[in-house]
Amino acid sequence: MTFDKRFSFPINHVEIFRDKSIDVEWFNKHAAVINEVYIDPGFLEIETKDMNGANVTTPSRTVKEFLAKVKTYGIKVCVIFNDVFEKDETLLPRVQDALRVNRHLVDIVVVPDRSWLVLKDLGLEVKNTVINLPTYEQVRDGEFDDFDCIYIHDEIIHNHDLYKEIKGDRRFGTVVNYGDCATNCKLKDKHYYLVKIGKYDANLFCKTVKWGPVELLLKRNSIPTFRSEFDHYLDVIDIYKLQGRNTTGTFKTAVEIVEGIVENTEVFSEYQLVKDKLNPITLIKWKNEIRNCGGDCDNCNYCDTVLEEVE
Repeated sequence: MTFDKRFSFPINHVEIFRDKSIDVEWFNKHAAVINEVYIDPGFLEIETKDMNGANVTTPSRTVKEFLAKVKTYGIKVCVIFNDVFEKDETLLPRVQDALRVNRHLVDIVVVPDRSWLVLKDLGLEVKNTVINLPTYEQVRDGEFDDFDCIYIHDEIIHNHDLYKEIKGDRRFGTVVNYGDCATNCKLKDKHYYLVKIGKYDANLFCKTVKWGPVELLLKRNSIPTFRSEFDHYLDVIDIYKLQGRNTTGTFKTAVEIVEGIVENTEVFSEYQLVKDKLNPITLIKWKNEIRNCGGDCDNCNYCDTVLEEVE
């Protein structure tokens, strides 16, 4: 298996349009591994709310020209509608009208609920937002099979074999570069609601803020940035969604991951620390263990025993 068109890459308005940390030709250079770019719906010029998208306003014409150029490289465009808390019955019809006008630019939509599946009638690929938090049982029982690609928050990363058993013809996507979250977090819905109302503060309830740097790297719910680990999930994850739409740090990580895969880098910068701290045998055992550990750090001390070696 190869990385042909696996990544969903974030369009960060600050980094791309304002600070120009990468330009449109960067996408041309890495088009072999980027399936799509995903972006907030601001350029559609409709009144809508985005959970955590644009930090700055970019003129719609600028965005549309950029997306049109990206599409010439064989990269699709995905628009994110991820506000599962907004109950505006007028929004979907307005989105439908806007997408008809801009159909030449948009290929994929990520949507907040099942009523939005009508967008398939426009010839669009439709994915659920990860904020729906699909459970393993719901996916297994077919509750998300109407979607062209099922977006799963992060559970695949620590449950590879479990999801491989139910994959079949389904297409799975998941975020692979969360920076500070745990798979077994029971407060994800609260997290997103606080983001929605502008009151999110990880220090209020997120246990990972108490983890040290090595502990976080060992336990968090992202694919460890070793080439071997990205290769391992190719038989389950069809779309590797990269965070980074509204933060500089995660955006730079997304860029590094794409560049590292293209350049066949062995270990990317963050996990060089883990590689340096662990002896090679322990490192291999740790990689194998966390692929199917379940991510239940509250009831497992495996990574704690690894940490003892580091200390």
